This record gives sequence, C-alpha cells and structure tokens, in this order.
Amino acid sequence: MAHPSVDWAHIVDAGWDIVLASSAWPDIANARTTCKSWKRDVDRCLQRLHLRDPTPDSLGRLGSTFLCLSTVKITAVKEGIARLENVELKGAFGRLGALGLRSKVPGGAPLAVGQLQILRTAGPALTRLSLRACDVVSWKGLETCHRLVQLDVIHCRLSSEAALGFTSALASLSRLAALDVRCCGAAARRRAGSGAGGGNGQQPSAPLSLEGLGAGAPRLTSLRLVAPLSDVRLRRLLEVELRGMPNLLELELEVQGCRVSSGGHREHPPPAGQTQGPARELETIIPAVAAAAPLLTSLRIKGHSMLGDRDLEALAPLCHLRRLQLDLPPLDPDAQAHRLLQAFGGAAAAAAAATADGSDRHPSDVLTCAGVCALLRVAPQLEELSLAHAEWSPAGLRALGASTSLRQLRLHGVSDLPKEYTLCAFLHGLRSLPHLVELDLSDCTSLSDWGLALLGRRAASLAHLSVRGCGGGGLVSDVGVGALAPLMRRLKHLDLSFLDGLTDRGIARLMQSPAPALQTLSISYCERVTDAGVQAIAAACPALRHLSLDHCVGVGAAGASALRGARELRRVSAEGCPSILAALSGTPAARPKRCRATALAGGRPNETPQDQLERRRRESAEVETRVHLVDTEEEFVQVLEDAGDKLVVVEVQQEGVCQTGIDDPEPEIHWKLDAEKAREQQLAKCTAVKHVIQRTARECPDVSFVAIETDGSTERDALVRKLGVQVLPTLQFYRNGKLLWEHKGVGQMEAGVGEGVMYYGDAGAGGVQPSSVVAEITSKAKLQEFLSASTDPNVLQVLNVSLTSAGPCIKVFPAVVALSRSFQGYATFARLLGDQNGDTRELLQSLNIVEVPTFIFFRSGKEVGRHVGSSRGDLIGQILQQQAAVGLSPPAPPVTAKRSRAVGRGRK
Repeated sequence: MAHPSVDWAHIVDAGWDIVLASSAWPDIANARTTCKSWKRDVDRCLQRLHLRDPTPDSLGRLGSTFLCLSTVKITAVKEGIARLENVELKGAFGRLGALGLRSKVPGGAPLAVGQLQILRTAGPALTRLSLRACDVVSWKGLETCHRLVQLDVIHCRLSSEAALGFTSALASLSRLAALDVRCCGAAARRRAGSGAGGGNGQQPSAPLSLEGLGAGAPRLTSLRLVAPLSDVRLRRLLEVELRGMPNLLELELEVQGCRVSSGGHREHPPPAGQTQGPARELETIIPAVAAAAPLLTSLRIKGHSMLGDRDLEALAPLCHLRRLQLDLPPLDPDAQAHRLLQAFGGAAAAAAAATADGSDRHPSDVLTCAGVCALLRVAPQLEELSLAHAEWSPAGLRALGASTSLRQLRLHGVSDLPKEYTLCAFLHGLRSLPHLVELDLSDCTSLSDWGLALLGRRAASLAHLSVRGCGGGGLVSDVGVGALAPLMRRLKHLDLSFLDGLTDRGIARLMQSPAPALQTLSISYCERVTDAGVQAIAAACPALRHLSLDHCVGVGAAGASALRGARELRRVSAEGCPSILAALSGTPAARPKRCRATALAGGRPNETPQDQLERRRRESAEVETRVHLVDTEEEFVQVLEDAGDKLVVVEVQQEGVCQTGIDDPEPEIHWKLDAEKAREQQLAKCTAVKHVIQRTARECPDVSFVAIETDGSTERDALVRKLGVQVLPTLQFYRNGKLLWEHKGVGQMEAGVGEGVMYYGDAGAGGVQPSSVVAEITSKAKLQEFLSASTDPNVLQVLNVSLTSAGPCIKVFPAVVALSRSFQGYATFARLLGDQNGDTRELLQSLNIVEVPTFIFFRSGKEVGRHVGSSRGDLIGQILQQQAAVGLSPPAPPVTAKRSRAVGRGRK
C-alpha cells in the first residue's frame, strides 16, 4: 500500500523548528547526510526519533507524518507530564521495531505506563522494548508482543500484580531471546535531591518474583539479572530456573542483596544485619552455573567478596567461554581489618601473623599460576577478561601474560607487586598486547612511565585505554603520557584522570599528532593542566564528543573558549570549575552531567559546583586562620606559649627544595628519564604533604599548625638553625614548649602528619578522638581501673606500652585505634606512655618492658601473653590467636557501604 505523500516544501520554518527541537541530533544529522533533499525525502530517511515530554496529540500527528519510523525513544523530563497510561501509538508508531520509554524527571519520579496500553497497536511489530524508570501496574500490554526478541526492565517500580506476574507474562513471548532485568542494579542512583520516596509520596516497589523464569522464557540466550535476591531465591535461580534455559549463552548476575527505594533505585547500605554469606560467593555460584548452563560463552558475576584459584578452576565445564568478568568490589579502608578477621579466624590465626603488613586478603584469595593456567586451559580462546581488585601473585600475572587470544583486559587496582616482577614487566611479557583493543589499568599505582612508553610502542591496536589514578608517588609524569602519542590515531576512549604529574607539556606531547578517532577524553583532577593543554586537545581531536575536566582548577575561560569551535563536542563535564561552564553556556557541550546521589572528589550530596566552590573557599579561609606563618624566633615562642598544652605541628620547608633525608641509591634506568622529570616527581611529593597538612588543619581544630618557609632571609634562617632543622621539609611536634618528635624528609611524611596528630593530639580524620576508645594509663591506679573494668573472660584486654618519641610506636598507633573501634565486645585497648611521668616510668619498670611497642594481653585482670613489634598484621594475628585459644571466633564484619570508583583522593 502506497504511503500518502507530504508536501514538505510548504512547511514553514517554524514547523521545522518544532520538529528539530523534538528530535535527537544524531538522527537529524544522519537524515541530512543521507537525503538528497532534506524537506522532500525526510519521511523516507528519518527512521529514528527521540521525543522528550511529548503530548498524546503530538504522538498521533508525528505517527502520521514520519511514515518510515522504525525506532522511537520517549523520555519524560518535566515533572507532572510523566504519564502514558492511556496513550495508543498510531500511524507509523504502530509499526515500530523498537520502542524505549524512560523517565529522567528530577526527584526520581517514574514514568507511569499503567498496564502498557501503549503497546496495543505497537506491540505486534515490536522486536525490542526497553522500560527504564517506569511505573508498571501490570504486563497486560505484553500479550500483543508476539515478535518481541529483547526486553529490558531497568530500575522500574512495580505493583504487586506486576511483580508476581512477571514470569507469567514472559510465557506469551515465544521469541524472547534476551532479557535484562535491573530492578536494583549496581549503576542505579537516586536522582540528586530525591527523598526516600522520590518526593512524590509513592508506595514502595514490590520485589520482583523470578519463580517460573525458566519455564516462562526457555529460549533465552542472554540473561542479565541485577535484582535483590535472598539466599533461598538465589539458590532456586541457580539450581532450577537456569536449568530451564538450555540455550543460554550469556549470563550476568549481581549476587549481592540490596534495598529498593520507592523509585526503583538501590540505596546503600543494605539493611542492618545483612552480611555476605557463602551462598553469594563464587565457590557456590560458579559450580551451579557451570552445571546448569554449560554452553555459556559470556559470564559476568558481581557482588562477591573473594576470588581465588579455586574459583577459576571451577570454570572447567565452561569450555566455550569467551568473556569472563569476576570483578571484586573495592574495599572500604575501615573494613580491611574485618576482612583479616573473617579470613584468618580460628585456627588460622597464626597464619595471619605471618602475612605482610597491610595485607587484607586471605592467602587462598591470591591468584597464582595454578588458577590462571587452569582458566587458560579451559578457555584457550578467551577474548575478554576482567578481574578488578583481585590479588595477584607474580607467577599468576606471568601465566596470564602467556595468553595470546585476549582482546579486552581490565585489571583495576593491581598493586603491591614485588620489585623483581613489576606491572611493567608483566606488560612487557604480555603476548596479547599487540592485539589488545581495550586495556584498563585504573588505580594500578605501580604503573610507571616505562610501562606507558611500552604501551606506546607495542599496543598498536588499542582503541580504549584507562590509566586513571595510576603511578602513585609521581611514577607517571609528562614523559610517560607523551610516550602514548603513537596510539592517538586509533584511540577512541582515553582516561587520564587523577594523574598528579600531568601538565600542559604532557598534553602537548600526547597531541603532537592528530587524534582523528578520539571521542571520549577525561583529565579530571589533573590540577596542573591549564588553558594551553585544553587548547591543544581542541586542536588535535576533531571527533571529540565527551570531555571531562572535573576540578581542573588551572583551566579557565581561555581554554573553554577553544572548545566552542569543536563541532562534534556534545558534553563537557566541569564540576568545580564554574568559569568553564560559563564560557560554554549556550552550546550543546554545556549540558550538565547526570545527577548522582554520591558526590565526587569531596563533593557532597545535592551540592552544586558553585556551592562546592564556595564551601572550599570557606575551608581555605579556615586553614589560613589555623596555620600561623612565623618569621622570627619571637613569633615562634609566642605561638608555643599561646598554644599551652595543645599540640603544635611545625612544618619547615623551602620553595623548590624537597629532600628525603637519606642517601638514595642510584635507581635502575628502564627508560630515558631526564633530570627535570625526576625533580618534578620529588617536588610533587612535597606538594602532596602541603595538601595533607591543610586537610588536617581543617579537621583538627584543637591542634595548632605553624609554617616556616625559608627564603634566605636572616631571621628565618636563624630560626631554622635554632630548631636544628637540616633536612627540608621537616615536621616537628611540640606540647608545652617541648619538642616531642620530628619527621625528617619527605619520605612517608604524608602518613606522618596524621600519625603524629593522632598520637600526640588525640585527634583524627572525621573528628575521631583516640582517647574515646583507647584508655590512657598514667599510673598503677589507672591500670587497675582498666583491668577491673571488664569481668567478662571472653573480652581480651590489650595494653599498648610505648614511649613518647619512639617512631614504631607512632606508626602502629592508628592501627590500635582502628582495632579498638572494630573489636568492641571482643577486645579492649589501653595505652601506656612509659616516659610520660615518674609514675609511668615506675610502672614501665614493674612490667619488665625491654622493647617498645610491647602489647600485653590480659584476661580477667591476669596476664596471658605478650607481643613485641609494630607490625599491624602480627598484632591482629596475636589477638586472634589469644581468643582462639579459649574457643572464641572473630567478630562478624560490620555492614559498610561500598565505595563508588573513588578510592583515596575522592575517587569513585
């Protein structure tokens, strides 16, 4: 049947403005490119349409105008208009092949679709249906969708009828091959500003019932399931429902439970008492999946807390595997001690003591050669592998390097490798490197310039590269970033966020040859990049569509103005940089990033970039009032007198000077590094110390801070000599005019600031007071009071015996504070400074203390053991061993919220 013709030549310009405003720009651009005559042939060329807040009348008119539409996406943006319960699609809309319905209403209000009446006329031709953030009453409209092949139900709010009848509705979809259900997905976020119910007084969403999924959708080849599941429901899914899908090829599961808000979004943390059980670990899940779906070619599992060789070996039945993702979540630093407890409980306490300091994984969670070789034998054609935050042994990485089939590799957070086998050595031996299309090394702190140079020379096929947050301590600089220049002709996505050593010079070297394919670039939190670097990006990247400049404080209006000429640029993210947003106002690139409930890099929920800037200005003003700049000896003495018994932290420094205080050996040269780069790395460490002191000054108002900057003046140099400072920078801690301790050189000085303030000043980050959880022993009477405070024989009493100026005692004290907060009801802690006064010296002698720090263990007031040393792992192991001796298991880890990708420094 011939379609009625439309006389496009007589449509006025105002009419075209309406059409263009309601359409997605890529569709219009594609139609203009394809059609010889835009106005004459638009009905034939325009096949995809994106409508925002359309009225039912406009849907009817558009359906009778654009006769060849095949794909339509409808998005609700404005409040009060998000309702499509009784709408029927007519004309070309009744012949659609794909339909997407979505809500982006501020506050999280879902798009009301009722019983899906909108599918009455469109359903018979639909092959793909996507519902995102929709309010579904029932699935009655699905009965007409006999040709539906793919169904996405993402972050929707379901009535009880819809939740219980979901699998029954799937039974009418005889051709359904792909199902994506994310009622509570890891990427879900409540809109900024939404309350617990989205601000609309709506009823909570009913939990989705998956009982009968295998019988209702037996032809599924792809299943993605991210929904709140109890242990019983998860077990039924694995053992019953998956067995009803014999053709399943792709499976993605998020196995961690969650709580659903009224808008269908997940809220963190889970309800109190909900902890990770064995039913949600890979040792239980993988064998069940392998037995139920042996034909899998793609397996992605999230939400587990352990990954080891035994899990990789359990994949043996999946001989067709091509894509594997078993990412671990990043650990909350406060939960690392609990991971040790969980891993080393009971009889294994002695093994805990043997682990290295800072270790937070069980030995069986380390990926070794045995597990990796087993995986490569099972899946010799493995193309995609993602094992984020896994713990690797050198032998395990070396075995992975032997693979020749990998095309996508994601290894987030690989660190703590020994010097004899670094991450750079792994890349050098990676046989798949020339063929890799995607490589993600985010938060791999041991990556250096030499590794980046290796990528520039050998990874010729890379299209996606992320080195976000790599090279901690100045290992990555302009030299390494510039060495990536040979990759720029093929790269499409590049992430250089959180590279402290990146400056305009590195950007210029990187962009010295054009980047014609680059579409996405992120240099967020690269504070040393200025307008010149952004101008180089704008000149070299003609296809750039997304650019992230969050908190690039060195970029101003001049750099932003260079971006106005970028024709393809669609979004510039510049949180914390209002001058960039102002310079780009009125352009498509000025669209803000989608709101998220979690703030980025020190931001706070519901805080705009302008509010954040003003807050940081107030905090900077507070720092200026708390940090005293001292020039003469008289001023210094006056500050000490005014402080009284408060702690005074003194930083002595000089601009352009950053010494370690030790004779460093000549480093092994892997790559041609000039002296200027080495100097920049050293100065970056001193800059980081300044930032730590400023942050500590904000968080610890009861501590006074003094800054002395030598500049060659006679008075300042005399003061520095009086203080006995010979290494710059130097930290000194005073109380009552007496020097307690000093830290010479920049080495580990960042940690030294917090350790000293906590040890001497009874203050920590977030307002923590160590004295509230660790009792101070100043006499025999205080010791007897501490020992008699607990009569429970199950509670271990730990006395930390230290000296005022002993470095090891200062280093281990933060771990003592953390354990005292974590072990409540399991162990209590006290501290004795043996040289504090005459009573403590007498007490030190009566306890027969030879070395410090010494930890004395008491039970019911009687000594049961001792431990000498500053190793955190040894201390935890000894405590567990003492408790295991009387039959006590470690306490359960607390329920904590997982971090979003920002670890340290505000990362998410």
